[in-house]
Amino acid sequence: MIHNSRFKIALILIIIFALAGGYFILRKPASVSASWWDNDWQYRKKITIDRTKIDENLKDFPVLVKLTSSQLDFTKVQSAGQDIRFVDAYGNSLSYEIEDWTQASSTADVWVKIPQIASKTDTYFYMYYGNPAAADAQNKTSVWDSNYKMVQHMNSTSWLDSTSNAVNGTAYGDATTTTSGQIGTAGTFDGTGDYLQMSSDPLRNKPQVTVSMWVKASSATISGTEQFIVDTPGGGYLAMFLARATGGGYNNFLLGMDSGSNSDVFSTTLANTTNWYYVSGVYDGSYERLYINGIQEGTPKARTGNTYSYTPPQPLYINSNNSSGDFPGIIDEVRISNKARSAAWIKADYNSQNNTLLTFNKEETGTGPVVWYKFDEGQGTTAYDSSNNSGTRYNGTISGAAWTDLGKYEKALIFDGTNDVVTVRRYKTNKRKVPFLLGKAGIHSSHGRTHRLKWNSIC
Repeated sequence: MIHNSRFKIALILIIIFALAGGYFILRKPASVSASWWDNDWQYRKKITIDRTKIDENLKDFPVLVKLTSSQLDFTKVQSAGQDIRFVDAYGNSLSYEIEDWTQASSTADVWVKIPQIASKTDTYFYMYYGNPAAADAQNKTSVWDSNYKMVQHMNSTSWLDSTSNAVNGTAYGDATTTTSGQIGTAGTFDGTGDYLQMSSDPLRNKPQVTVSMWVKASSATISGTEQFIVDTPGGGYLAMFLARATGGGYNNFLLGMDSGSNSDVFSTTLANTTNWYYVSGVYDGSYERLYINGIQEGTPKARTGNTYSYTPPQPLYINSNNSSGDFPGIIDEVRISNKARSAAWIKADYNSQNNTLLTFNKEETGTGPVVWYKFDEGQGTTAYDSSNNSGTRYNGTISGAAWTDLGKYEKALIFDGTNDVVTVRRYKTNKRKVPFLLGKAGIHSSHGRTHRLKWNSIC
């Protein structure tokens, strides 16, 4: 009986351990711990990518983080966004490029490279800010994967390429910029001899290619048969342009790849002067495809071989083919890749650049600086604490120090070393020496020893 009882107990234990082992093997892995990335940063927001707008897993995708006062309190960030940082769910820093940052209007456009975006689950990352001592850490060329051969934000009259390929532009005629772009600043053209000539042609002799841009026409009238948006003159070409067939009287977008019309793909969308259009042309080595606002339109045209290899090489033109047919309107965010981007990539690009891909969670507060003096008042005898540490502000009283507009970050205080101080009421810190940054200053602390601070001295 004892033997049988022991056998039964052993059998029960084996079953329990087997079931427990099966649980540990089959259970869902625990979620990633979202620990604070760096205590020198006071604030962060979680940003989520909407999986319902991602049709396949994407790798090294550049996401547009469009910021207004609804997404970010710009008073908590340095004047040009120097302390902005982006971090993935595992605490890895992400490459980013600030295209536009306008503190006065609380607006910014930032491109962030996301290594992996899932289509079945939401992907999220974090935006950190609120570090008065942080230096700018942009790495714009790293944002764009090696398949991008030109990225023109069209955001300055320098017409600089954001990739490492340096396909920069030279303006002719009245080509200039406007702040009324789809994404911040854009190029504007009157349609009469104004265009950009690029330093080289990233479309030349490629087995695959993707061209994309935002366009908005300023005139519904098309002179001639077609108006070129991107083109290389001579020989054959891969061009994308606003077009009207001879005598047709309609405003279609058109993708062509030779000097005839046999390979032309027309959009079903008719362009007007009210809307922006995201136009993308793809050649995958077998077919040409045209996408308008992330959706394929027209009939794909069969074609084989590389894109043209005209000799001698010709430069790429934006808004012209250097002979006729200039486009009147605004052009923004012109990109060329030597890869056939998928339909899912183009759809995600459209949603990202149309600012419908991301949602922002509420602001979280870390340990951060105990006090943060921007010294940007420019007048008066009070230095205001911007840290909002646990809702408490430690404002300082200025004595002797003088204001200046020549600080590291605009306005600042000048201390001559003789009885000029900023006196702050009691607060807790475990640091005897206070880091001092003329113009802006931050004191980092955990709970500990109590001091009385006079700026430039501790007593």
